[in-house]
Amino acid sequence: DGVAHSGIAAAADKLWDHVKSNVVKALLDNPGYDLVITGHSLGAGTAALLSLKVNYESLLAMENSSLKGVAVSCFAFAPPPVYFQSKKNEKMQDAMDNIFAFIHENDVVPFMSMDSARRLFHTIEEVDKFTG
Repeated sequence: DGVAHSGIAAAADKLWDHVKSNVVKALLDNPGYDLVITGHSLGAGTAALLSLKVNYESLLAMENSSLKGVAVSCFAFAPPPVYFQSKKNEKMQDAMDNIFAFIHENDVVPFMSMDSARRLFHTIEEVDKFTG
């Protein structure tokens, strides 16, 4: 129901395939615990998409029905933009509400997009023409 950064989405899928059995086992061995996913920079983007995937697709409950009530949240530090939701989707919004992004006010990476990079490049070209 939206568009995700394809490379980071692939990393999130691969990460889940790699860790899901250990995560499920740890949660089954520790009833009452919740799952927190975290990362920094590109890892934060991966963590955010993985959190969306686990929540939106109910992946824990699919692995074991007793994990249906496990809350999944994400703390993302300096994440790049990784997901765009074009239409309102309540289930996706609920999954997104469990992601908490922490961004330093001077960090440009979390605000970058293809459009902002294009505009920056154009501005640099114009400055070069003026000063060159």
